Amino acid sequence: NGTSVIESPELPHHPMFCQISFYYQVHGSQHTLRLVSSSDGGKEWTEEWVRTRETAKLYLFTAINLNISSSYKVRFEANIAGKGYLAVDDISFRRCGVVFSGIDFSRYSNATLKEMFRPGVRVVRGQDWTWGTIDGYAPGTVISRLDANSRVRVRWDKGYDAGFFRVGFENMFDLDLLATPSTSNCSM
Repeated sequence: NGTSVIESPELPHHPMFCQISFYYQVHGSQHTLRLVSSSDGGKEWTEEWVRTRETAKLYLFTAINLNISSSYKVRFEANIAGKGYLAVDDISFRRCGVVFSGIDFSRYSNATLKEMFRPGVRVVRGQDWTWGTIDGYAPGTVISRLDANSRVRVRWDKGYDAGFFRVGFENMFDLDLLATPSTSNCSM
Protein backbone atom coordinates (compact mmCIF):
# COMPACT_ATOMS: atom_id res chain seq x y z
CA ASN A 1 0.00 0.00 0.00
CA GLY A 2 1.20 3.49 -0.81
CA THR A 3 2.51 5.47 -3.76
CA SER A 4 5.39 4.60 -6.07
CA VAL A 5 6.90 6.95 -8.66
CA ILE A 6 9.00 6.46 -11.79
CA GLU A 7 10.28 9.83 -13.02
CA SER A 8 12.34 10.69 -16.09
CA PRO A 9 15.23 13.13 -16.06
CA GLU A 10 14.71 16.49 -17.73
CA LEU A 11 14.26 15.74 -21.46
CA PRO A 12 15.08 18.23 -24.23
CA HIS A 13 12.42 20.14 -26.12
CA HIS A 14 11.66 18.95 -29.64
CA PRO A 15 9.80 21.10 -32.17
CA MET A 16 7.28 18.37 -33.04
CA PHE A 17 5.02 16.15 -30.98
CA CYS A 18 6.47 13.37 -28.92
CA GLN A 19 4.78 10.06 -28.27
CA ILE A 20 5.34 7.93 -25.18
CA SER A 21 4.27 4.30 -25.39
CA PHE A 22 4.28 1.57 -22.77
CA TYR A 23 2.65 -1.60 -21.55
CA TYR A 24 0.76 -1.52 -18.28
CA GLN A 25 -1.24 -3.71 -15.96
CA VAL A 26 -3.57 -2.59 -13.19
CA HIS A 27 -4.91 -5.48 -11.15
CA GLY A 28 -6.91 -4.51 -8.11
CA SER A 29 -10.08 -2.62 -7.30
CA GLN A 30 -8.48 0.35 -5.53
CA HIS A 31 -5.37 1.07 -7.61
CA THR A 32 -4.59 4.06 -9.84
CA LEU A 33 -1.84 4.38 -12.44
CA ARG A 34 -1.25 7.91 -13.71
CA LEU A 35 1.12 9.46 -16.29
CA VAL A 36 1.88 13.14 -15.71
CA SER A 37 4.22 15.63 -17.40
CA SER A 38 5.94 18.80 -16.29
CA SER A 39 7.59 21.57 -18.28
CA ASP A 40 8.76 23.59 -15.28
CA GLY A 41 11.28 21.21 -13.74
CA GLY A 42 8.69 19.28 -11.75
CA LYS A 43 7.04 22.14 -9.86
CA GLU A 44 3.65 21.53 -11.49
CA TRP A 45 2.42 18.34 -13.16
CA THR A 46 -0.25 17.90 -15.85
CA GLU A 47 -2.19 14.66 -16.08
CA GLU A 48 -1.72 13.02 -19.49
CA TRP A 49 -3.35 9.63 -18.85
CA VAL A 50 -4.89 7.66 -15.96
CA ARG A 51 -6.28 4.17 -15.32
CA THR A 52 -8.13 3.16 -12.18
CA ARG A 53 -9.53 -0.13 -10.91
CA GLU A 54 -8.94 -2.23 -14.01
CA THR A 55 -8.66 -5.94 -13.49
CA ALA A 56 -6.65 -6.89 -16.55
CA LYS A 57 -4.66 -10.10 -16.22
CA LEU A 58 -2.67 -9.29 -19.36
CA TYR A 59 -0.46 -6.34 -20.17
CA LEU A 60 -2.23 -3.66 -22.21
CA PHE A 61 -0.46 -1.32 -24.64
CA THR A 62 -1.01 2.40 -24.97
CA ALA A 63 0.62 5.32 -26.77
CA ILE A 64 0.04 8.93 -25.78
CA ASN A 65 0.98 12.04 -27.76
CA LEU A 66 2.52 14.64 -25.48
CA ASN A 67 2.07 18.30 -26.37
CA ILE A 68 5.60 19.47 -25.63
CA SER A 69 6.64 23.10 -25.98
CA SER A 70 9.77 23.18 -23.79
CA SER A 71 12.07 20.79 -21.99
CA TYR A 72 10.00 18.39 -19.91
CA LYS A 73 9.80 15.47 -17.51
CA VAL A 74 7.33 12.61 -17.36
CA ARG A 75 6.37 10.63 -14.32
CA PHE A 76 4.34 7.51 -13.61
CA GLU A 77 2.51 7.59 -10.28
CA ALA A 78 1.17 4.31 -8.93
CA ASN A 79 -1.26 4.54 -6.02
CA ILE A 80 -1.78 1.14 -4.46
CA ALA A 81 -4.50 0.38 -1.93
CA GLY A 82 -5.61 -3.10 -0.92
CA LYS A 83 -4.79 -6.33 -2.73
CA GLY A 84 -3.44 -6.53 -6.26
CA TYR A 85 -0.59 -4.98 -8.20
CA LEU A 86 0.42 -2.41 -10.82
CA ALA A 87 3.08 -2.78 -13.49
CA VAL A 88 4.60 -0.62 -16.24
CA ASP A 89 6.98 -2.06 -18.82
CA ASP A 90 8.81 -1.20 -22.06
CA ILE A 91 8.50 2.59 -21.81
CA SER A 92 9.51 4.14 -25.15
CA PHE A 93 9.63 7.64 -26.58
CA ARG A 94 8.81 7.71 -30.29
CA ARG A 95 8.62 10.28 -33.01
CA CYS A 96 10.22 12.93 -30.86
CA GLY A 97 11.62 15.83 -32.78
CA VAL A 98 10.93 14.61 -36.31
CA VAL A 99 8.17 14.96 -38.85
CA PHE A 100 6.94 11.76 -40.45
CA SER A 101 5.80 11.45 -44.02
CA GLY A 102 2.42 9.88 -43.24
CA ILE A 103 2.76 7.55 -46.24
CA ASP A 104 1.31 4.02 -46.06
CA PHE A 105 4.29 2.20 -47.59
CA SER A 106 2.53 -1.20 -47.58
CA ARG A 107 0.53 -0.05 -50.64
CA TYR A 108 3.61 0.20 -52.87
CA SER A 109 5.47 -2.27 -55.04
CA ASN A 110 9.07 -3.25 -54.38
CA ALA A 111 10.13 -1.17 -57.42
CA THR A 112 8.46 1.94 -56.00
CA LEU A 113 9.95 1.34 -52.54
CA LYS A 114 13.37 0.98 -54.18
CA GLU A 115 12.98 4.48 -55.62
CA MET A 116 11.53 5.98 -52.42
CA PHE A 117 14.35 4.59 -50.21
CA ARG A 118 17.25 5.16 -52.61
CA PRO A 119 20.75 6.12 -51.39
CA GLY A 120 20.88 9.70 -50.12
CA VAL A 121 17.26 9.78 -48.89
CA ARG A 122 16.78 10.99 -45.30
CA VAL A 123 14.92 8.62 -42.94
CA VAL A 124 13.73 8.26 -39.35
CA ARG A 125 12.28 5.46 -37.24
CA GLY A 126 9.23 3.84 -38.80
CA GLN A 127 6.12 2.13 -37.49
CA ASP A 128 7.81 -1.26 -36.90
CA TRP A 129 11.05 -0.01 -35.31
CA THR A 130 12.60 -2.64 -33.01
CA TRP A 131 16.18 -1.38 -32.80
CA GLY A 132 16.13 0.45 -29.46
CA THR A 133 18.23 3.63 -29.46
CA ILE A 134 20.74 2.67 -32.18
CA ASP A 135 19.58 5.69 -34.21
CA GLY A 136 20.52 8.04 -31.37
CA TYR A 137 17.00 9.52 -31.66
CA ALA A 138 18.18 11.28 -34.83
CA PRO A 139 17.48 11.02 -38.57
CA GLY A 140 19.79 9.14 -40.88
CA THR A 141 20.70 8.73 -44.53
CA VAL A 142 20.13 5.64 -46.67
CA ILE A 143 23.54 4.45 -47.95
CA SER A 144 22.59 1.33 -49.96
CA ARG A 145 20.03 0.23 -52.51
CA LEU A 146 17.08 -1.93 -51.45
CA ASP A 147 18.41 -5.51 -51.31
CA ALA A 148 16.70 -8.79 -52.25
CA ASN A 149 15.25 -9.00 -48.72
CA SER A 150 13.68 -5.51 -48.95
CA ARG A 151 16.19 -3.90 -46.60
CA VAL A 152 18.46 -0.85 -46.81
CA ARG A 153 21.53 0.22 -44.87
CA VAL A 154 21.39 3.54 -42.97
CA ARG A 155 24.06 5.82 -41.52
CA TRP A 156 22.53 7.67 -38.57
CA ASP A 157 23.41 11.32 -37.91
CA LYS A 158 24.72 10.38 -34.48
CA GLY A 159 27.37 8.27 -36.21
CA TYR A 160 25.85 4.80 -35.89
CA ASP A 161 25.75 2.35 -38.81
CA ALA A 162 23.88 -0.65 -37.45
CA GLY A 163 23.19 -2.85 -40.43
CA PHE A 164 20.14 -3.32 -42.56
CA PHE A 165 16.64 -2.04 -41.82
CA ARG A 166 13.38 -3.45 -43.19
CA VAL A 167 11.54 -1.56 -45.90
CA GLY A 168 8.80 -4.03 -46.78
CA PHE A 169 10.41 -7.29 -45.67
CA GLU A 170 7.49 -9.41 -44.36
CA ASN A 171 5.44 -6.18 -44.68
CA MET A 172 7.47 -4.55 -41.88
CA PHE A 173 8.82 -1.00 -42.07
CA ASP A 174 11.62 -0.05 -39.67
CA LEU A 175 12.01 3.26 -41.50
CA ASP A 176 9.93 6.23 -42.54
CA LEU A 177 10.91 9.11 -44.77
CA LEU A 178 12.00 12.27 -42.98
CA ALA A 179 9.42 14.71 -44.22
CA THR A 180 10.35 18.02 -45.76
CA PRO A 181 7.82 20.85 -46.08
CA SER A 182 6.94 19.51 -49.54
CA THR A 183 6.34 15.91 -48.36
CA SER A 184 4.96 16.30 -44.84
CA ASN A 185 1.36 16.33 -46.09
CA CYS A 186 1.96 13.83 -48.85
CA SER A 187 -1.05 11.63 -49.65
CA MET A 188 0.57 9.15 -52.03
